[in-house]
Amino acid sequence: SLDAMDEMMRMMGSDFRSTMNWVGNDRYISRVKLYPGTDPASLEDALTAVEDKYLPLEDLKSAGVDIHYTLSPLTAEHSSSPGTKRTNLILGVVAAALILASVLNYIMIVISSLLGRAKGLAVRRCYGAGNGSIMGIVFKETLINLAVSLVLAVLLILALRNPIEYVLTTSLGALFSPQSLWVLILTVAVVLLIAAWIPGRAFQSIPIAVAFRNYVDNKKIWKRTLLFLQIVLASLLISLLSLIAMQYNRWVNDDPGFDYERLVGCPMSGVPYSTRNALLQSVSSVPGVEIAGTADETMLFGCSGNNVYMPGESEELFNVGDLYSANGNWSELFGIDIIEGRNFSTPKEVMVDENFAKRLSELRGWTDGVIGKQILMSEHSESGDDVFTIVGVFEDVRVGTVVYEDTRPNILFYNENPCEYLIIKVSSMTPEVLSGIQSALDGVEPDRYELMTYTSAIYDAYQPARTIRESILAAGVVTVLIALFGLIGYTADETGRRRKEVALRKINGAQSGQIIGIFIRDIGRLAVIAVIVGCVGSYFVFDLLLQSFEVKATAPVWLFIAVAIALLAVLAAVVIARCYDIARSNPADSLRAE
Repeated sequence: SLDAMDEMMRMMGSDFRSTMNWVGNDRYISRVKLYPGTDPASLEDALTAVEDKYLPLEDLKSAGVDIHYTLSPLTAEHSSSPGTKRTNLILGVVAAALILASVLNYIMIVISSLLGRAKGLAVRRCYGAGNGSIMGIVFKETLINLAVSLVLAVLLILALRNPIEYVLTTSLGALFSPQSLWVLILTVAVVLLIAAWIPGRAFQSIPIAVAFRNYVDNKKIWKRTLLFLQIVLASLLISLLSLIAMQYNRWVNDDPGFDYERLVGCPMSGVPYSTRNALLQSVSSVPGVEIAGTADETMLFGCSGNNVYMPGESEELFNVGDLYSANGNWSELFGIDIIEGRNFSTPKEVMVDENFAKRLSELRGWTDGVIGKQILMSEHSESGDDVFTIVGVFEDVRVGTVVYEDTRPNILFYNENPCEYLIIKVSSMTPEVLSGIQSALDGVEPDRYELMTYTSAIYDAYQPARTIRESILAAGVVTVLIALFGLIGYTADETGRRRKEVALRKINGAQSGQIIGIFIRDIGRLAVIAVIVGCVGSYFVFDLLLQSFEVKATAPVWLFIAVAIALLAVLAAVVIARCYDIARSNPADSLRAE
């Protein structure tokens, strides 16, 4: 109604573009400093009273806006963000897998030493050592080993300080702050408890009679279980690394809807129009520059929002991502096709994307499209009759990165004056062309403008994804090495335990290849199942991590097959290398030792 429209204009104030009104200026992010010990929740009633006193709540509700302010602790703002939660989940899974693989390998090594230490432990029992004493010995040894490991870990971290801080984008001081040290202490305590208690229980089971006869190692099930889990963790991390690398490439190489490979630019915020024009003219004459223009948004990051209204109505239709203004060559500059209508050419003409056109047509019930239709926009319309005409519809484009994509409909206004960003399309991204553009910028104002390539900006925008990828790569390599060490130890134990069996088989005509085949089949059955479990687990972890993203890489079956074949080939090579000597040994030597 006209009354409602008048009320909306009153709320907007005499200057619609001003910040001194409630339309479009009701939801800025603000910071509030509280007195020490104040609970933000205790101020809820006070905030409600402020809203009732200062906000035109009824008018806003009649316009379709229901707003309420809350206080959130700044300390929790970063940790509670979806991106941080995803990163913490991934790195937590990687860290847990790496620690678990290390602990399992240590336990397997200690249990494998049981055969050589059984007689000594049995003698201790003969002299009165009880279960507590045996457990104490194991705990003491584990504590010493863990202390040495921590010292070596600290030295390694200090030696690799620069790459660690680069990958994690934080300092070591922040990583090992007093607030986070309790996590490290708790982790070390849990590792000590598990790594000592399980072998301790195995050592406690040694009978006293071992002191007077040979001890037969019967911990094969224990060792096979530990080896199985190590291979599962190794295959999980390697598969997950492959999937995340594929997803990273999918993100970086995803088509945003505009041509960015040959775009460069620099900000001109705060620069007078005369200087902006001089910059534009200067770079346009550089050899290798195809076209130069200006725009208020680079398309690389999110944008501010504004509300869409219809003339004569007060109801807000929807909120849009406002690309603000650009020159008339915007579509040519970015390589964005105008699929309906024409390019804008006057200040009262706007272009919208397909999403905007579709949503507005659905809300208004239009079947003839949006071309020629007039709208009001908060911040831009200075009065109820200050309308803008939609003259063109351009292809949907992605504003921001895939990780932080602004999915709102977009609108673009025409401006004949230079805007906030100077954007240049070059014929080829060569050092000579870039150097020429930088020289042209410095010729207007020396050392003030820094040229940015769109390709490098997109690369930098995915730094968090690279951090995850490189962290999993490091953890995956270490876990595979741990699993290989465990396999080497297990194979050595098995060849030693079955030396007599191997000798008898050779006496009965078995060839070296047949002997090696026995061990490969024995370990192969376990390894195949473990690799399958790890690959399946990585698929579910990967799917969980990407639930909130629209752009996802498809997890192909061939990738899991390739990872499985590669891991099994490495495991088989290790088994062959360890079994080669015993397969070629003289059976008489083995029987003589028995």
